[in-house]
Amino acid sequence: MIYAKLLKLGASYGEQIKTSEIVQISVEGVDQLETYFGAYLPQFFYAMLAPVTLFIYLSFVNLPCAIVLLICVPLIPIAIAAVQTWAKKLLSKYWGQYTALGDTFLENLQGLTTLKIYQADEYKNEEMNDESEKFRKITMKVLTMQLNSITIMDLIAYGGAALGVIMAVTQYRADRVSLSGCILIILLSADFFIPMRQLGSFFISQ
Repeated sequence: MIYAKLLKLGASYGEQIKTSEIVQISVEGVDQLETYFGAYLPQFFYAMLAPVTLFIYLSFVNLPCAIVLLICVPLIPIAIAAVQTWAKKLLSKYWGQYTALGDTFLENLQGLTTLKIYQADEYKNEEMNDESEKFRKITMKVLTMQLNSITIMDLIAYGGAALGVIMAVTQYRADRVSLSGCILIILLSADFFIPMRQLGSFFISQ
């Protein structure tokens, strides 16, 4: 698709699109396609089917535990959506700084001889250092946002699994589930959340 787009633009593509933007589009396109078809799409179907399958199976063991575990699963994508709403502005600033740094570097590289002649290379070096520092700061903010998103997902996943364990023990003490059923619910509680948690990590990485 990228190659077809370049052919359509012809030899004048350099005048219409900056080189840094072409590189950015190429890198983003390849990474997103690989992640989408190789990881995200298979994990999406698995994350949808696994909790429902476990719910149907555990409903025959103990219905209240199965319902509680199933209800907690959608909290993960809800939390991701809430974080991503806040992250959109941050990501737009990130890519803006990314392309600005690429433009500055390319322009300075192409005009290096001229800068040397007019002894302006030291000034441009300081300018690039400032741009690099801005990019470093915005990158750290993006990484912090991703880490916070992962932390929220982990809290929901582990919290939901712990709630399932508590429910299983409570139901066992009330003689509403057998010992083997209680152990089964405890062992499978985490499996309700692991597929959706993995899907969330793929989503946040993009």
